[in-house]
Amino acid sequence: MCVCLVKTTFAQKQQLTFDAHDKYIYYQVADMPGFNADTLYNRCLAGLTQYFHNSTGKPEVTPGSSIIIYSKLIVYNNTGMAKHEDGEIAYILHLEFKDTKYRYWLSDFILQPYQRNRYSEYEKIPGIQVPLEKVKAKYNKKTLDNYQEQISDFGKQLGENLKLYLINSPKKEEEQNKIDTKKW
Repeated sequence: MCVCLVKTTFAQKQQLTFDAHDKYIYYQVADMPGFNADTLYNRCLAGLTQYFHNSTGKPEVTPGSSIIIYSKLIVYNNTGMAKHEDGEIAYILHLEFKDTKYRYWLSDFILQPYQRNRYSEYEKIPGIQVPLEKVKAKYNKKTLDNYQEQISDFGKQLGENLKLYLINSPKKEEEQNKIDTKKW
């Protein structure tokens, strides 16, 4: 019984897959019945603008059809007793919309490893950038599996956030709460 339980828990991990260019990709398609493409696009753009306000640049948008965002994700090392920042993975988020459905994928993962500085803080190692496909050759399989699991978890969480943005319409500021001291 315990062996079957362990096998099912390991089988539920969703790992990254390879795309046509032999690069890792996290890909999802979701249905949103009752919404047209323009509504999905506008709601998603409003939500993602707030979510990625500290990203490396503004989202590149094609009106009504797609959104591209360049951002980064901090990955952690789980091998030792203490969990610490192990690096930063840059990625590209692509979103495309059609009536009643949308798709998103994370791709072009590039790892920039961290090292401990003289103040015992972790910082980027300058000049070293490793594509995720080559992490296994430079480090080991356990490190690659750890990074893939963290990226998959991030992609799953991002998908849940996207659904929330698409279900809830953006709210405008209520003018009732504003106080004007000039009129009394």
